[in-house]
Amino acid sequence: MDILRTHEASLYNAVISLAGIQTQVNYYGSGGSERYRSTTNVGRWQLDLSLSKLDLRQSKELFSFLCLHGRAEPFLVRIKELESRYQASEGVINVLDNVDTGKIITANNLPVSQIIASAGDFISFANHYKVYQLAQPVISDNAGVAVLNLSTPLAKPVNSTEIINFKKIYFKVALLEDLISLDLDTYLMSGWTLKLEEVWR
Repeated sequence: MDILRTHEASLYNAVISLAGIQTQVNYYGSGGSERYRSTTNVGRWQLDLSLSKLDLRQSKELFSFLCLHGRAEPFLVRIKELESRYQASEGVINVLDNVDTGKIITANNLPVSQIIASAGDFISFANHYKVYQLAQPVISDNAGVAVLNLSTPLAKPVNSTEIINFKKIYFKVALLEDLISLDLDTYLMSGWTLKLEEVWR
């Protein structure tokens, strides 16, 4: 699995648009070079990334990467601006109890009595790639425990001691469009608009 580390949004001053679809969502997977879909009640994310002022080297690197993956081969992308900005969210944070379904998770091993994350921040779990958004702020109590309210239900059960990621959140995505083109201006600079969809399975 390739990770799009060199194309993180902060490098290229990307304009980011997120659309969350919450129910009866089509999941796209790859079967060889074909695409297939099924339905799920778990939401997925669609991302529009507008990248501007890439020089020739950056443009060719990105173009090569996108041609390699196309629509059939998912890849990972990180957008730092969507992660928790609080220092208390760093370190190893775990799920307290087994949770099979639903939107409420209890976390432990947190710094005591601190703000961990804001409503709207994104998190993930170590055992699967699905990205979740927090519906409410996360504030730990004096025992280092906090309740996480998710905006969408869990896509996969999480066990006690499972690691919760508040930092380094990677969306597993694929391109929505088949056509990939490289257009350069007279200064050999380019701008890109990438339409991506989450394919977390």
